[in-house]
Amino acid sequence: MMNTQPTILVVDDEWLNRELIEGILSVFDYHVLLANGGDAALKLLAHEHPDVIVMDVRMPDIDGYTLCRMVKDNPQTAQIPVIMITALELTATEKQRIIEAGANDMVSRMALSKGLVEKVGQQLAQKLAS
Repeated sequence: MMNTQPTILVVDDEWLNRELIEGILSVFDYHVLLANGGDAALKLLAHEHPDVIVMDVRMPDIDGYTLCRMVKDNPQTAQIPVIMITALELTATEKQRIIEAGANDMVSRMALSKGLVEKVGQQLAQKLAS
């Protein structure tokens, strides 16, 4: 039997953040894959094809901007929507950096619980419509 739940890849170097995001998304019946950084995410993406990727901006191995560009530059993963999470204030400059990295959307860590589920739903709807 095929898994019909949308699959969300969560990339964050902080264990607690991954657990929090997984908890939020699991309530909405999403299948959640976890990666503890950019390298782990790239290894996972070699054999998994999630419906949406949620990634932290600040990570020690590969930062979110670079990882997002790598995802968007790869023909195998370019169509996967990316939502970036930032603890930084979403200033115009920060929003521009995230957009230039190729992200489809962004959410502040402060607004995570309500904002993330809404943005994941929007990206899934857009993906299904295209």
